[in-house]
Amino acid sequence: MKTEPGDGVQVVRIEGELDKLGIDEVRASLDRLVEAGDVILDLDRVTFIDSAGLHALFALGRSPGGGIAVAVAETSPTAKVIALVRLGDMLPVRRSVEEAAAALRRSSSPAGNATDAVNGDRGGRAGLDRGAAG
Repeated sequence: MKTEPGDGVQVVRIEGELDKLGIDEVRASLDRLVEAGDVILDLDRVTFIDSAGLHALFALGRSPGGGIAVAVAETSPTAKVIALVRLGDMLPVRRSVEEAAAALRRSSSPAGNATDAVNGDRGGRAGLDRGAAG
C-alpha cells in the first residue's frame, strides 16, 4: 500500500491481493486516513479481492470522517467484482483517480450535492461510472 497526496486528497494505491490475510493491516491504515480527510483508493493493481476485502470497502463507505472514492479501471479484474456487488451504491466508483477526485469534490460542495440530488445521483454508481458523457 502506497500513499501519496493528490488534488486535495490522499491517494492510496493498493497492489496485489486484498484478502483476509492482509486486510486488517490495510484497514487500520485506511481508517486513520479517512478520519483525517478525503481518500481515493486506487485499486487498479489489485489482482484479487475476497469477501473480507469487499467487507472492508463497504465499511469504509459507512465510516465517519472524510469522503472516500474508489478508482479502478474497467479492465481490472477487481472492477467486475466491484460492479457485481454494487459497491458504487455505497460510494463513488470511477475509472481513474482524476474522476474519483472530481466526484469527491462534487459530493463535498453544497451545489454539487443539490445537482446530484436533482439528477438522482446518491454519490455512487451501480457499476463503474462511464463519465459525464456516458
